[in-house]
Amino acid sequence: MPKSLFHIKNKQSIIGFLESRREITKDNCWLYTGYKDKYSGYGLTSFRKIQILIHRLSLYAYTEFELDSPFEVLHSLNCLNKSCFNPDHLRSGTTQDNMMDKKIKDRANGLFHCGHPREGNTRIKHARDGDRDVCIMCARELDRFYYDRDKLKKQNQ
Repeated sequence: MPKSLFHIKNKQSIIGFLESRREITKDNCWLYTGYKDKYSGYGLTSFRKIQILIHRLSLYAYTEFELDSPFEVLHSLNCLNKSCFNPDHLRSGTTQDNMMDKKIKDRANGLFHCGHPREGNTRIKHARDGDRDVCIMCARELDRFYYDRDKLKKQNQ
């Protein structure tokens, strides 16, 4: 963790910032209404030109969790909303805990890690994308991306 984040001392101002950017759902999730990363869906903010995840900042502001902790901030298994920063829905854990949670949640909500449904979908190796595992829907999107990219290259030659 960058040293400049260690200087966030006034937890009340952080709490004020977080509470001014939350929407509370019926499940008592505190949804972050500010900027969210378009790929991961997690809330982000910047402090002294350093990006910090909102749920990590929330656990720091409302509990004894330290920003420089080597532990990750995890959502509880019953909270499937990545933009939630309710400290009652968060806990600290290891990377291994996080990976186990992801497997459990993906099975529970019927989705692959990418967000596509499991039903009627399988994992395959995608040769053009480093031979990594992707679901069929992602493979189709990748094929379309590479097709469009190659077509554009030919047009520009």
